[in-house]
Amino acid sequence: MQPKVSIVVPCYNKVNYIRATFDSFLAQQWDNIELVIINDGSTDGTRDVIAEYEPIFLTRGFEVVIIDQENKGVACAVYEGLKRMTGVFVCQVDADDQIAPEYISAMAGWLAVHEDYEWALCDRIRMNQDRNQLIKGINSGHVSDCTVENYILEKMSKSFCQYMVRCSYLRKCEVINRFNPGYRSSQEPQIMIPLIWGKGMLKYIQSPLYIQNYVNINDHLTNHVDNNEYINARKEYVAIFREAINNLSASEVDKSRLLGIANFYELRVLLLYTYKIPEMSDTFNNLLEQYISLINRHFTPCPAIDANSFNKREIGKLRLAIENNILRLTHNYTKLNKKSSRIIAWGVLGYRGKQLLPLMQGTDLTPTELWDAAGDGESIKLPAPQTLTQNDLVLIIPHKNEDMLNEVKISGASVMSYDEVLSFLGTGQFAGFYNGTYRFEGENTARF
Repeated sequence: MQPKVSIVVPCYNKVNYIRATFDSFLAQQWDNIELVIINDGSTDGTRDVIAEYEPIFLTRGFEVVIIDQENKGVACAVYEGLKRMTGVFVCQVDADDQIAPEYISAMAGWLAVHEDYEWALCDRIRMNQDRNQLIKGINSGHVSDCTVENYILEKMSKSFCQYMVRCSYLRKCEVINRFNPGYRSSQEPQIMIPLIWGKGMLKYIQSPLYIQNYVNINDHLTNHVDNNEYINARKEYVAIFREAINNLSASEVDKSRLLGIANFYELRVLLLYTYKIPEMSDTFNNLLEQYISLINRHFTPCPAIDANSFNKREIGKLRLAIENNILRLTHNYTKLNKKSSRIIAWGVLGYRGKQLLPLMQGTDLTPTELWDAAGDGESIKLPAPQTLTQNDLVLIIPHKNEDMLNEVKISGASVMSYDEVLSFLGTGQFAGFYNGTYRFEGENTARF
Protein backbone atom coordinates (compact mmCIF):
# COMPACT_ATOMS: atom_id res chain seq x y z
CA MET A 1 0.00 0.00 0.00
CA GLN A 2 1.19 3.51 -0.77
CA PRO A 3 2.37 5.46 2.30
CA LYS A 4 0.27 8.52 3.08
CA VAL A 5 1.66 11.86 1.88
CA SER A 6 0.51 15.04 3.63
CA ILE A 7 0.46 18.21 1.51
CA VAL A 8 0.40 21.39 3.57
CA VAL A 9 -1.27 24.21 1.59
CA PRO A 10 -1.21 27.73 3.09
CA CYS A 11 -3.83 29.95 1.39
CA TYR A 12 -4.41 33.67 1.51
CA ASN A 13 -6.43 35.50 -1.16
CA LYS A 14 -5.58 33.21 -4.08
CA VAL A 15 -9.04 32.92 -5.61
CA ASN A 16 -7.73 33.53 -9.15
CA TYR A 17 -5.05 30.84 -8.95
CA ILE A 18 -5.98 28.15 -6.45
CA ARG A 19 -8.13 26.13 -8.87
CA ALA A 20 -5.07 25.39 -11.00
CA THR A 21 -3.21 24.36 -7.85
CA PHE A 22 -6.04 22.05 -6.77
CA ASP A 23 -6.31 20.56 -10.28
CA SER A 24 -2.63 19.65 -10.13
CA PHE A 25 -3.34 17.74 -6.90
CA LEU A 26 -6.12 15.78 -8.59
CA ALA A 27 -3.74 14.84 -11.42
CA GLN A 28 -1.18 13.23 -9.09
CA GLN A 29 0.03 9.72 -9.87
CA TRP A 30 -0.38 8.87 -6.18
CA ASP A 31 -3.60 8.11 -4.37
CA ASN A 32 -2.89 8.09 -0.63
CA ILE A 33 -2.83 11.85 -0.07
CA GLU A 34 -3.88 13.99 2.87
CA LEU A 35 -4.53 17.65 2.06
CA VAL A 36 -4.06 20.00 5.00
CA ILE A 37 -5.43 23.31 3.72
CA ILE A 38 -5.00 26.39 5.89
CA ASN A 39 -7.21 29.34 5.00
CA ASP A 40 -5.29 32.28 6.48
CA GLY A 41 -8.18 34.72 6.73
CA SER A 42 -8.87 35.07 3.00
CA THR A 43 -11.40 37.72 1.99
CA ASP A 44 -11.56 37.26 -1.79
CA GLY A 45 -13.51 34.04 -2.23
CA THR A 46 -10.62 31.61 -1.70
CA ARG A 47 -12.58 29.87 1.04
CA ASP A 48 -15.49 29.28 -1.39
CA VAL A 49 -13.15 27.54 -3.83
CA ILE A 50 -11.84 25.34 -1.01
CA ALA A 51 -15.43 24.35 -0.19
CA GLU A 52 -16.11 23.70 -3.89
CA TYR A 53 -13.15 21.30 -4.21
CA GLU A 54 -13.52 19.49 -0.87
CA PRO A 55 -16.07 16.92 -2.16
CA ILE A 56 -14.05 16.48 -5.36
CA PHE A 57 -10.96 15.65 -3.31
CA LEU A 58 -12.96 13.23 -1.15
CA THR A 59 -14.32 11.51 -4.25
CA ARG A 60 -10.75 11.18 -5.53
CA GLY A 61 -9.96 9.32 -2.29
CA PHE A 62 -7.97 12.05 -0.58
CA GLU A 63 -8.25 12.90 3.09
CA VAL A 64 -9.01 16.59 3.62
CA VAL A 65 -8.30 18.73 6.66
CA ILE A 66 -9.38 22.38 6.45
CA ILE A 67 -8.17 24.90 9.00
CA ASP A 68 -9.70 28.38 9.13
CA GLN A 69 -7.83 31.09 11.03
CA GLU A 70 -7.51 34.84 11.18
CA ASN A 71 -4.84 36.29 8.93
CA LYS A 72 -1.58 35.63 10.74
CA GLY A 73 0.88 35.16 7.88
CA VAL A 74 2.39 32.23 6.02
CA ALA A 75 4.62 31.05 8.89
CA CYS A 76 1.66 30.54 11.22
CA ALA A 77 -0.37 28.87 8.45
CA VAL A 78 2.41 26.37 7.69
CA TYR A 79 2.94 25.73 11.40
CA GLU A 80 -0.72 24.88 11.91
CA GLY A 81 -0.57 22.55 8.93
CA LEU A 82 2.52 20.74 10.16
CA LYS A 83 0.90 20.20 13.55
CA ARG A 84 -2.16 18.57 11.97
CA MET A 85 -0.48 16.34 9.37
CA THR A 86 -0.76 12.56 9.82
CA GLY A 87 1.18 11.29 6.80
CA VAL A 88 4.38 9.27 6.52
CA PHE A 89 5.84 12.00 4.29
CA VAL A 90 5.09 15.71 4.11
CA CYS A 91 5.56 18.51 1.60
CA GLN A 92 4.29 22.07 1.17
CA VAL A 93 2.69 23.54 -1.95
CA ASP A 94 1.87 27.24 -2.19
CA ALA A 95 -1.67 28.05 -3.29
CA ASP A 96 -0.63 29.91 -6.44
CA ASP A 97 1.77 27.22 -7.71
CA GLN A 98 1.35 23.82 -9.31
CA ILE A 99 3.01 20.42 -9.13
CA ALA A 100 3.71 18.01 -11.97
CA PRO A 101 1.68 14.76 -11.97
CA GLU A 102 4.73 12.78 -10.78
CA TYR A 103 5.77 15.28 -8.07
CA ILE A 104 4.59 13.02 -5.25
CA SER A 105 5.17 9.65 -6.89
CA ALA A 106 8.79 10.46 -7.78
CA MET A 107 9.82 11.64 -4.32
CA ALA A 108 7.53 9.58 -2.08
CA GLY A 109 8.13 6.54 -4.27
CA TRP A 110 11.88 6.83 -3.75
CA LEU A 111 11.60 7.40 -0.01
CA ALA A 112 9.19 4.49 0.42
CA VAL A 113 11.69 2.06 -1.11
CA HIS A 114 14.89 3.58 0.32
CA GLU A 115 14.34 3.76 4.05
CA ASP A 116 17.87 5.06 4.68
CA TYR A 117 16.91 8.33 2.95
CA GLU A 118 15.14 10.96 5.03
CA TRP A 119 14.10 13.44 2.36
CA ALA A 120 14.03 14.16 -1.37
CA LEU A 121 14.50 17.23 -3.56
CA CYS A 122 13.24 18.07 -7.04
CA ASP A 123 13.99 20.92 -9.43
CA ARG A 124 11.53 23.72 -10.12
CA ILE A 125 10.65 25.99 -13.00
CA ARG A 126 9.18 29.48 -12.97
CA MET A 127 6.32 30.62 -15.13
CA ASN A 128 5.29 34.14 -16.02
CA GLN A 129 2.11 35.81 -14.79
CA ASP A 130 0.04 34.29 -17.61
CA ARG A 131 1.28 30.80 -16.66
CA ASN A 132 2.07 30.01 -20.27
CA GLN A 133 5.73 30.88 -20.65
CA LEU A 134 8.75 29.42 -18.93
CA ILE A 135 10.93 32.12 -17.40
CA LYS A 136 13.81 29.80 -16.57
CA GLY A 137 14.62 26.47 -15.06
CA ILE A 138 15.88 26.51 -11.50
CA ASN A 139 18.48 23.88 -10.80
CA SER A 140 18.41 22.83 -7.18
CA GLY A 141 22.07 22.06 -6.79
CA HIS A 142 23.88 18.85 -5.97
CA VAL A 143 23.05 16.95 -2.79
CA SER A 144 26.68 17.34 -1.69
CA ASP A 145 25.94 21.09 -1.51
CA CYS A 146 23.44 20.48 1.30
CA THR A 147 25.11 22.38 4.13
CA VAL A 148 23.76 25.17 6.32
CA GLU A 149 26.55 27.42 5.01
CA ASN A 150 25.40 26.88 1.43
CA TYR A 151 21.78 27.37 2.42
CA ILE A 152 22.49 30.73 4.05
CA LEU A 153 24.57 31.92 1.10
CA GLU A 154 21.94 30.79 -1.45
CA LYS A 155 24.10 28.12 -3.05
CA MET A 156 21.28 25.56 -2.86
CA SER A 157 17.53 25.61 -3.22
CA LYS A 158 15.88 27.51 -0.35
CA SER A 159 12.25 26.70 -1.13
CA PHE A 160 10.74 24.01 1.11
CA CYS A 161 8.17 23.40 -1.65
CA GLN A 162 10.81 21.50 -3.62
CA TYR A 163 11.39 18.99 -0.81
CA MET A 164 9.52 16.00 0.55
CA VAL A 165 10.43 14.92 4.06
CA ARG A 166 9.89 11.82 6.11
CA CYS A 167 7.67 13.03 8.96
CA SER A 168 9.64 11.06 11.53
CA TYR A 169 12.77 12.94 10.42
CA LEU A 170 10.96 16.29 10.63
CA ARG A 171 10.06 15.48 14.23
CA LYS A 172 13.52 14.13 15.03
CA CYS A 173 14.96 17.47 13.93
CA GLU A 174 12.44 19.20 16.24
CA VAL A 175 11.14 21.41 13.45
CA ILE A 176 7.63 21.64 14.89
CA ASN A 177 8.63 21.89 18.55
CA ARG A 178 10.95 24.83 17.89
CA PHE A 179 8.86 26.55 15.23
CA ASN A 180 8.08 30.23 15.81
CA PRO A 181 4.77 31.03 14.06
CA GLY A 182 5.05 34.77 14.74
CA TYR A 183 7.04 35.71 11.62
CA ARG A 184 5.12 37.06 8.62
CA SER A 185 7.74 37.22 5.86
CA SER A 186 8.81 33.58 5.59
CA GLN A 187 8.83 30.20 7.26
CA GLU A 188 11.58 28.54 5.18
CA PRO A 189 14.74 28.87 7.35
CA GLN A 190 13.20 27.44 10.50
CA ILE A 191 12.22 24.35 8.53
CA MET A 192 15.26 23.98 6.29
CA ILE A 193 18.12 24.76 8.69
CA PRO A 194 17.32 22.00 11.25
CA LEU A 195 16.64 19.50 8.45
CA ILE A 196 20.02 20.24 6.86
CA TRP A 197 21.81 20.20 10.22
CA GLY A 198 20.28 16.78 10.93
CA LYS A 199 22.41 15.38 8.08
CA GLY A 200 19.70 12.98 6.89
CA MET A 201 20.40 11.43 3.49
CA LEU A 202 18.86 13.50 0.68
CA LYS A 203 17.84 12.16 -2.73
CA TYR A 204 18.02 14.62 -5.62
CA ILE A 205 15.38 14.02 -8.30
CA GLN A 206 16.74 15.98 -11.25
CA SER A 207 13.41 16.84 -12.81
CA PRO A 208 11.43 20.12 -12.69
CA LEU A 209 8.43 18.80 -10.78
CA TYR A 210 7.49 22.03 -8.98
CA ILE A 211 6.06 24.91 -11.02
CA GLN A 212 6.38 28.28 -9.33
CA ASN A 213 4.05 30.88 -10.78
CA TYR A 214 4.99 34.53 -10.46
CA VAL A 215 1.41 35.70 -10.34
CA ASN A 216 2.06 38.74 -8.19
CA ILE A 217 5.62 39.93 -7.85
CA ASN A 218 4.83 41.74 -4.61
CA ASP A 219 4.05 38.37 -2.99
CA HIS A 220 7.71 37.47 -3.18
CA LEU A 221 10.27 38.71 -0.70
CA THR A 222 12.81 39.81 -3.27
CA ASN A 223 10.43 42.05 -5.21
CA HIS A 224 9.06 44.55 -2.72
CA VAL A 225 8.71 47.91 -4.44
CA ASP A 226 8.84 49.95 -1.24
CA ASN A 227 12.44 50.36 -0.05
CA ASN A 228 11.66 50.37 3.65
CA GLU A 229 9.35 47.40 3.25
CA TYR A 230 12.09 45.47 1.51
CA ILE A 231 14.70 46.29 4.16
CA ASN A 232 12.34 45.39 7.00
CA ALA A 233 11.41 42.11 5.30
CA ARG A 234 15.06 41.23 4.84
CA LYS A 235 15.85 42.06 8.45
CA GLU A 236 13.06 39.76 9.60
CA TYR A 237 14.18 37.06 7.16
CA VAL A 238 17.68 37.00 8.63
CA ALA A 239 16.19 37.15 12.14
CA ILE A 240 14.54 33.82 11.27
CA PHE A 241 17.97 32.46 10.29
CA ARG A 242 19.40 33.56 13.61
CA GLU A 243 16.62 32.03 15.68
CA ALA A 244 16.81 28.75 13.76
CA ILE A 245 20.59 28.61 14.24
CA ASN A 246 20.34 29.36 17.95
CA ASN A 247 17.77 26.56 18.28
CA LEU A 248 20.11 23.94 16.79
CA SER A 249 21.57 21.21 18.96
CA ALA A 250 25.02 22.45 18.04
CA SER A 251 28.14 23.69 19.80
CA GLU A 252 28.54 27.38 20.52
CA VAL A 253 31.46 27.43 18.08
CA ASP A 254 29.28 26.10 15.27
CA LYS A 255 26.49 28.50 16.13
CA SER A 256 28.85 31.47 16.16
CA ARG A 257 30.24 30.50 12.76
CA LEU A 258 26.77 30.19 11.22
CA LEU A 259 25.55 33.42 12.84
CA GLY A 260 28.58 35.22 11.43
CA ILE A 261 27.79 33.91 7.95
CA ALA A 262 24.19 35.06 8.37
CA ASN A 263 25.46 38.56 9.18
CA PHE A 264 27.53 38.62 5.98
CA TYR A 265 24.50 37.46 4.02
CA GLU A 266 22.24 40.16 5.45
CA LEU A 267 24.66 42.98 4.73
CA ARG A 268 25.47 41.62 1.28
CA VAL A 269 21.82 41.58 0.22
CA LEU A 270 21.13 45.07 1.52
CA LEU A 271 24.32 46.50 0.03
CA LEU A 272 23.58 45.16 -3.43
CA TYR A 273 20.02 46.50 -3.14
CA THR A 274 20.77 50.01 -1.84
CA TYR A 275 23.71 50.44 -4.23
CA LYS A 276 21.27 50.79 -7.12
CA ILE A 277 19.08 53.46 -5.50
CA PRO A 278 20.48 57.03 -5.47
CA GLU A 279 18.21 58.25 -2.67
CA MET A 280 19.55 55.48 -0.42
CA SER A 281 23.21 56.47 -0.73
CA ASP A 282 23.47 57.34 2.97
CA THR A 283 22.04 53.96 3.91
CA PHE A 284 24.48 52.28 1.51
CA ASN A 285 27.46 54.07 3.05
CA ASN A 286 26.32 53.06 6.53
CA LEU A 287 25.93 49.45 5.47
CA LEU A 288 29.31 49.46 3.71
CA GLU A 289 30.98 50.69 6.86
CA GLN A 290 29.37 47.86 8.83
CA TYR A 291 30.33 45.33 6.15
CA ILE A 292 33.98 46.27 6.13
CA SER A 293 34.01 46.34 9.93
CA LEU A 294 32.61 42.81 9.88
CA ILE A 295 35.28 41.74 7.38
CA ASN A 296 38.05 43.13 9.58
CA ARG A 297 36.58 41.32 12.55
CA HIS A 298 36.38 37.89 10.93
CA PHE A 299 39.28 37.99 8.47
CA THR A 300 42.76 39.40 8.16
CA PRO A 301 42.52 41.28 4.86
CA CYS A 302 45.82 42.12 3.28
CA PRO A 303 46.04 44.81 2.16
CA ALA A 304 43.57 46.23 4.66
CA ILE A 305 40.28 47.67 3.38
CA ASP A 306 39.17 51.16 4.36
CA ALA A 307 35.51 52.07 3.93
CA ASN A 308 36.44 55.67 3.15
CA SER A 309 38.70 54.78 0.22
CA PHE A 310 36.91 51.64 -1.00
CA ASN A 311 35.77 51.68 -4.63
CA LYS A 312 32.03 51.06 -4.30
CA ARG A 313 31.86 49.59 -7.78
CA GLU A 314 33.90 46.64 -6.50
CA ILE A 315 31.32 45.62 -3.89
CA GLY A 316 30.19 42.61 -5.92
CA LYS A 317 33.74 41.28 -6.25
CA LEU A 318 34.41 41.86 -2.56
CA ARG A 319 31.25 39.96 -1.65
CA LEU A 320 32.27 37.06 -3.90
CA ALA A 321 35.72 36.92 -2.33
CA ILE A 322 34.30 36.78 1.18
CA GLU A 323 31.72 34.11 0.43
CA ASN A 324 34.09 31.97 -1.62
CA ASN A 325 36.56 32.03 1.25
CA ILE A 326 33.84 30.89 3.66
CA LEU A 327 32.87 28.05 1.34
CA ARG A 328 36.49 27.19 0.67
CA LEU A 329 37.01 26.40 4.33
CA THR A 330 33.69 24.63 4.91
CA HIS A 331 32.58 23.11 1.63
CA ASN A 332 35.38 22.67 -0.87
CA TYR A 333 37.64 20.93 1.59
CA THR A 334 34.82 18.49 2.28
CA LYS A 335 34.81 17.59 -1.39
CA LEU A 336 38.57 17.12 -1.45
CA ASN A 337 38.57 15.01 1.69
CA LYS A 338 36.54 12.39 -0.15
CA LYS A 339 39.85 11.25 -1.68
CA SER A 340 38.50 11.41 -5.20
CA SER A 341 39.53 8.65 -7.60
CA ARG A 342 39.86 11.26 -10.35
CA ILE A 343 40.20 15.02 -10.38
CA ILE A 344 39.03 16.15 -13.80
CA ALA A 345 39.53 19.65 -15.16
CA TRP A 346 36.81 20.18 -17.79
CA GLY A 347 37.19 22.93 -20.38
CA VAL A 348 40.96 23.42 -20.14
CA LEU A 349 41.70 24.78 -23.64
CA GLY A 350 39.86 28.05 -23.19
CA TYR A 351 41.22 31.34 -21.89
CA ARG A 352 40.52 30.54 -18.25
CA GLY A 353 41.91 27.04 -18.55
CA LYS A 354 45.24 28.40 -19.73
CA GLN A 355 45.25 30.76 -16.75
CA LEU A 356 44.29 28.26 -14.06
CA LEU A 357 46.03 25.03 -15.07
CA PRO A 358 49.54 26.20 -14.08
CA LEU A 359 48.18 27.40 -10.72
CA MET A 360 46.62 24.00 -9.99
CA GLN A 361 49.89 22.11 -10.29
CA GLY A 362 51.27 21.02 -6.94
CA THR A 363 48.01 21.76 -5.07
CA ASP A 364 45.22 19.47 -3.90
CA LEU A 365 43.47 20.39 -7.16
CA THR A 366 46.18 18.96 -9.44
CA PRO A 367 44.10 17.31 -12.20
CA THR A 368 44.51 13.64 -13.00
CA GLU A 369 42.61 14.11 -16.27
CA LEU A 370 42.09 17.03 -18.64
CA TRP A 371 38.87 17.32 -20.67
CA ASP A 372 37.92 19.61 -23.53
CA ALA A 373 35.66 19.31 -26.55
CA ALA A 374 38.61 20.39 -28.70
CA GLY A 375 41.00 17.90 -27.07
CA ASP A 376 43.26 15.48 -28.94
CA GLY A 377 41.72 12.48 -27.21
CA GLU A 378 44.98 11.53 -25.53
CA SER A 379 46.69 14.18 -23.39
CA ILE A 380 43.45 16.15 -23.35
CA LYS A 381 40.50 13.77 -23.47
CA LEU A 382 37.16 14.39 -25.05
CA PRO A 383 34.49 14.95 -22.36
CA ALA A 384 32.85 11.72 -21.22
CA PRO A 385 30.39 12.67 -18.46
CA GLN A 386 28.75 9.23 -18.76
CA THR A 387 31.88 7.73 -17.16
CA LEU A 388 31.69 9.87 -14.02
CA THR A 389 31.06 8.25 -10.66
CA GLN A 390 30.38 9.53 -7.15
CA ASN A 391 34.09 9.18 -6.40
CA ASP A 392 35.14 11.74 -9.01
CA LEU A 393 35.73 15.47 -8.53
CA VAL A 394 35.14 17.67 -11.58
CA LEU A 395 36.53 21.19 -11.85
CA ILE A 396 34.40 23.26 -14.23
CA ILE A 397 36.81 25.77 -15.75
CA PRO A 398 34.51 27.90 -17.97
CA HIS A 399 32.71 30.53 -15.89
CA LYS A 400 29.00 29.80 -15.13
CA ASN A 401 28.66 26.87 -17.52
CA GLU A 402 25.31 25.42 -16.41
CA ASP A 403 25.28 22.66 -19.03
CA MET A 404 28.54 21.19 -17.72
CA LEU A 405 27.41 21.56 -14.09
CA ASN A 406 24.13 19.77 -14.81
CA GLU A 407 25.85 16.85 -16.54
CA VAL A 408 28.11 16.38 -13.54
CA LYS A 409 25.19 16.56 -11.11
CA ILE A 410 23.39 13.77 -12.94
CA SER A 411 26.35 11.47 -12.29
CA GLY A 412 26.57 12.16 -8.56
CA ALA A 413 30.21 13.26 -8.84
CA SER A 414 31.42 16.21 -6.78
CA VAL A 415 31.82 19.45 -8.67
CA MET A 416 33.66 22.71 -8.12
CA SER A 417 32.65 25.72 -10.18
CA TYR A 418 35.06 28.26 -11.61
CA ASP A 419 34.46 30.61 -8.69
CA GLU A 420 35.10 27.83 -6.17
CA VAL A 421 38.33 26.89 -7.92
CA LEU A 422 39.43 30.52 -7.82
CA SER A 423 38.69 30.72 -4.12
CA PHE A 424 40.64 27.57 -3.38
CA LEU A 425 43.65 28.71 -5.37
CA GLY A 426 43.57 32.17 -3.83
CA THR A 427 43.62 34.03 -7.12
CA GLY A 428 41.69 36.95 -8.51
CA GLN A 429 40.76 40.22 -6.88
CA PHE A 430 40.92 40.39 -3.07
CA ALA A 431 43.08 37.27 -3.06
CA GLY A 432 44.47 38.36 0.31
CA PHE A 433 41.39 36.90 1.97
CA TYR A 434 42.37 33.38 0.95
CA ASN A 435 44.87 32.91 3.77
CA GLY A 436 43.04 30.42 5.97
CA THR A 437 41.83 33.08 8.39
CA TYR A 438 38.40 32.23 9.71
CA ARG A 439 37.20 33.75 12.96
CA PHE A 440 33.55 33.65 13.92
CA GLU A 441 33.13 34.43 17.57
CA GLY A 442 29.93 35.99 18.83
CA GLU A 443 27.08 37.67 17.01
CA ASN A 444 27.38 41.04 15.33
CA THR A 445 24.01 42.29 14.13
CA ALA A 446 23.62 44.87 11.37
CA ARG A 447 22.20 48.21 12.49
CA PHE A 448 20.40 50.87 10.45
